[in-house]
Amino acid sequence: MARSRGTLPPRRGKGMPRLRTLEARILQSQSFRLDSRHGRCSGTIMIMRTSSGLNHVITVICATAIFAGTADGRSAKDVFERVSGGIVVVIAMDGRGRQTAQGSGVVVGRNDVATNCHVVAGAKEIAVRQAESARGRKTYRMKARLTAQDKKRDVCLLFVEELAEPPAATPVPLGDTAEISVGEDVYAIGAPRGLELSLSRGVVSQLRGDYGKRSAPIIQTDAAISPGSSGGGLFDGKGELIGITTFKFSGRASEGLSFAVPVDWVKKLVAAAQERLMCYSSPTAMCLLAVALALVDGIDNSFLRDTVLRRAATAYAKAGDAANATRIAEKIGDTFWRGFALSKVAAARAQAGDVADAMRIAEKIDDGSRRALALLDI
Repeated sequence: MARSRGTLPPRRGKGMPRLRTLEARILQSQSFRLDSRHGRCSGTIMIMRTSSGLNHVITVICATAIFAGTADGRSAKDVFERVSGGIVVVIAMDGRGRQTAQGSGVVVGRNDVATNCHVVAGAKEIAVRQAESARGRKTYRMKARLTAQDKKRDVCLLFVEELAEPPAATPVPLGDTAEISVGEDVYAIGAPRGLELSLSRGVVSQLRGDYGKRSAPIIQTDAAISPGSSGGGLFDGKGELIGITTFKFSGRASEGLSFAVPVDWVKKLVAAAQERLMCYSSPTAMCLLAVALALVDGIDNSFLRDTVLRRAATAYAKAGDAANATRIAEKIGDTFWRGFALSKVAAARAQAGDVADAMRIAEKIDDGSRRALALLDI
């Protein structure tokens, strides 16, 4: 290759030396494709030699917009196209079929939709539909019923029979909260203010809670959410569900403070629903007991709730499972019935020959007279 000569114009200024003439020759030129964290691009590597004998590597690459892609090369568009078929609108209605609230939902199984419990709280009827702007999807209202709930964590599971009928909704892939980290790109999809299939982008701002110990963390993000986003999906860069968008702090002093409950809590509800279906097909006393306990958080009547817990504690005590029996008995709200259940558990442990454990359980009884009677029974 012929040599090319050229003189760089002098750069004048105080303290700035005058640059000398450079003589360069391209020794090698090689095309390449770069897979980076923020996308893919192509370019050319040119190795040049100057008159001073030094080799310089000049890399010419395409301009890639920051945040245009994700850790595995997926863009916001890719994530949306992968999961938007699994985002639905959840409608709460009164006994006359009039809408009282509207939120979002995520299809997590063939007939299962996850949402926030506050979206359907107090509803006499519940319906689900897909986005009106989506082609080939069910834009009419499909009847839904509540099958599992965890009110304390604000996660509910709906069963929608028509969801699996053609054209079937596509369940979204479920991720793992343990694999996400602060700074990771995330995408929220839902129906804020009724604007269906709205996508917003942000990062994981922080993981809040006792993560790594007893419970998965609540995810803090700066991805925008608004009323109507509740129950929608928060996805990672791979298009996997990592959380359910639930609430945000609002006001002049609060910006970019959105929160999502972790997908781990959704997984537990789905597993409980599957166990319940298996139990109904092959019922046993213990599995029916587990089903009753799974439903107990949804019982608003305190007397009925305490009755279920008391009978469950007694059943576990008779089965020799003192740990579960004690744990369940301690959840009973009424002091009298809680003491009654604990005395039954203590008596069962005494009959099994473990007097020390029986005494330990009896000491948990709040009422002094009931505790004394339980100790005498031992």
